[in-house]
Amino acid sequence: MLAYRLAPKLNCTHPEPSLEFLAVLKYHALARAGIIQLHQGFSANDNGGEEITMQVVLLKDVKRLGKAGDVRNVADGFARNYLLPRGLAAPATGGAVREAQEHAAAQAKHLAREQAQAQTLAEALQGVALTIKARAGETGHLYGSVTTADIAEALERQTGKTVDRRKIALEEPIRDLGTYEVPVKLSGDVTATIKVTVERE
Repeated sequence: MLAYRLAPKLNCTHPEPSLEFLAVLKYHALARAGIIQLHQGFSANDNGGEEITMQVVLLKDVKRLGKAGDVRNVADGFARNYLLPRGLAAPATGGAVREAQEHAAAQAKHLAREQAQAQTLAEALQGVALTIKARAGETGHLYGSVTTADIAEALERQTGKTVDRRKIALEEPIRDLGTYEVPVKLSGDVTATIKVTVERE
């Protein structure tokens, strides 16, 4: 009887690719699509690998990075873990860049218009003197108090100008008779100062 020598069984299956290998393929595909950029010769641990960055367009102002509509190259992890989830930026595709820049221009125009309106209102209010009557005791201490709502109402009654009471910078309600200078912070650095005199009713 012939004896046959069995050859060792060959394993022809391919090993499963590692997660690192799949990640490299993914990032190179994104780079070919122009969404991210790969910079050769540098890595976070300085081992001569690749630094992966993403080109994004800012949707909002980001401190130390840029203003809405700006296009920036940032670390891929910073983009994916911080900027994108918080709606601060989007991948810088042509459509996203155009939309973000149009939105930023419209926002800048809106802010400029608000600033101009605030400046006009400040000029109308500057130096206005209001008189508010209130009940007070013999020492001049009010039985109640004069609040920002009272001042806003008196302003509208005397000048015809409507001012949000939250813009009247009164640190605390007025509780004594007397004359007070009260700032009205209208927008950004636009402020008018009015004079409020509280007299005995």
